Amino acid sequence: MPYRTPLPGKLYRCAWCSEQKRIEEMRHPTSLKGKAPSTCHGCRLANPGLSWCDFHESPHPVDRFVTYRAPRPGYEPICREAFYRRRAEKQGSPIRPCPACNRARQSREFRGGRSKASACRNCEADNPGKRWCVDCQDWLPEDQFYRTGVNGKFWTVRCKPCKVAHAHGTTVVAILQKQGSERPQCAACGAVDDLKVDHDHSCCRSSNSCGKCVRGYLCHECNTAEGLLKTSERALALAAYMLRIAEREGGTGLIAAA
Repeated sequence: MPYRTPLPGKLYRCAWCSEQKRIEEMRHPTSLKGKAPSTCHGCRLANPGLSWCDFHESPHPVDRFVTYRAPRPGYEPICREAFYRRRAEKQGSPIRPCPACNRARQSREFRGGRSKASACRNCEADNPGKRWCVDCQDWLPEDQFYRTGVNGKFWTVRCKPCKVAHAHGTTVVAILQKQGSERPQCAACGAVDDLKVDHDHSCCRSSNSCGKCVRGYLCHECNTAEGLLKTSERALALAAYMLRIAEREGGTGLIAAA
């Protein structure tokens, strides 16, 4: 189809500033042909870190847009989310919801291969240094998550306390209710690092539990000590013995050293 020169004096409405301007004001100064873009050149210069999305009819950061090596026929300035959504509608691909923004998105909008991230790429870009926990339903610092995969390439979808609780068939809220604590911490010494789930081994002899016999959180040292003591009678006897040592040595015994 031959190129048609725009009619002289025709005005175009800029979607950004809503002002009517001539086609020379809409195009880039070096562009001499083609249809008028949806926004004027002045608005694009005034917002260097943003770009207009015709699909959402609002500006987005430039890193959210699909880039091409060469101009494509029929190209529309739409963000990556709109691009993948339209592709999914054409291909009939399934769309999965993002729990962070509550939007239906195509699988390509999630980081990862077969094992996808819990939140979409746009939400991760809005929360640098944080990860979405599927159980807490909140963004938490990355140091509260375990790394998985080769060379720790991926992050777990649950934070450390939630992952430990999930492995035992329960939740952090249920453990805290049994423990009577407001946050995940060792029920014996109050430590918050390297927490383990204490459960009744007479019910579940394996490392994991059924969830019903969970008693609370213990740190690695306290959990190891509890496992070596085996019974509550032995634990009480050892506690009484160490208390006698502390009293005999004026509070400088093993308990004070610990």
